[in-house]
Amino acid sequence: MSKSQSFLKRLYNLIFNHKLPSIWNKFFRVLIFYSLCSFSKKLLLKISGSKVCGKVEIQRGNLFMVPGNLDIKGDVSIGRNNFFQSRAKITIGKHVNISGYSFFMTGSHDVGSPDFKCVYAPITMGDYAWIGINSTILPGVTIGEGAVVAASSVVTKDVPPYTVVAGCPAVKIKERARNLNYKIC
Repeated sequence: MSKSQSFLKRLYNLIFNHKLPSIWNKFFRVLIFYSLCSFSKKLLLKISGSKVCGKVEIQRGNLFMVPGNLDIKGDVSIGRNNFFQSRAKITIGKHVNISGYSFFMTGSHDVGSPDFKCVYAPITMGDYAWIGINSTILPGVTIGEGAVVAASSVVTKDVPPYTVVAGCPAVKIKERARNLNYKIC
């Protein structure tokens, strides 16, 4: 293998095998944030290592800390000015609506640790989930299929499928219909 082929192989592995160093994450984070259209945001997410399938609408002002840790299944709408602290994996199912000004935090600190150790856990959103405006989803939370997180809620525990939760911390307030069959985009 020639030197140029070896270099290209190393560069390809660096970019496409989810091994982007911090500088690349910052570069793609800025490009995605300032990108004007949903198509270019989707393309940049794919280039940075995200798995983006199907139609995805991403509005302005969304910030992705580590863009390569996203897995978006398709027919997803992401409103304005959300913050995805994707230090661990964030999985978004099909037909999901994420309203604006929400926070998705996959990292935190262990309060019992004497050295303030960092702890990371993935966030998963099932098909037909709906995240209301100004909500916060904490590390390790799974939002079940068809579940709704009401506006300004703080989700600290898993949300069962077809459940509507609200409050701080979020608690169940009612059940949602199970015969969902709509398209977002």
